[in-house]
Amino acid sequence: MKRGVSKTYPQPQNMSSAGSLLVSYTVGGEKRPVSLIWNQLHELFDTDDGSLPDIFIEPLTGEQVVEIYRRTMIPAKLYGEPKAWSKQTQEDIPLHSLDNPAQAVVNGQIESFRHVLEDLKINNVLLPELTVCVDATSVSFDYRPGDDWGPKEVEQLLAFLWYLVGDMPQAQVFHAFEGCYNRPTEVFSRVWTDYTSTRAGRRIK
Repeated sequence: MKRGVSKTYPQPQNMSSAGSLLVSYTVGGEKRPVSLIWNQLHELFDTDDGSLPDIFIEPLTGEQVVEIYRRTMIPAKLYGEPKAWSKQTQEDIPLHSLDNPAQAVVNGQIESFRHVLEDLKINNVLLPELTVCVDATSVSFDYRPGDDWGPKEVEQLLAFLWYLVGDMPQAQVFHAFEGCYNRPTEVFSRVWTDYTSTRAGRRIK
């Protein structure tokens, strides 16, 4: 399937430019080991309680929605045969049939859609299954906690999020438990703020 290429945002050259925490990072002059990220966030990821927490990216312009979805699909594949509701034909249509499904959402041609991401690998680390949801003003991802998540996977999830929004400073990234959109998870917000503060000078090339 063809992907629309934004005229505003350049395509990143590699994932390492997204910000990879392989050894340590520094906040306020303090060098912190990578394991600190896992120590702070593991309760959000390590126990499968049957829930599907979300990571939201918003508010976004229509162009940014399209660009974030485009970036998402560079290292990932579309799993299965997902469909979206066409407002024009009043029927479900395969996402595979659309050149640019995110643009179709922004243009009001289809309803918001969601699908599983397959083979999403960041800095040679395969991330556990994520589901992406695209609407006209936001993009979000849900995941199932469990044994598939560990320090490397969580670190590279943050690298993936930075890769998506590193040059969109107004975009807010926050975590919320299922059904708790209005109550962002404080520990994730703190870790994300620390993480991004060290990478503000490393915009995607």
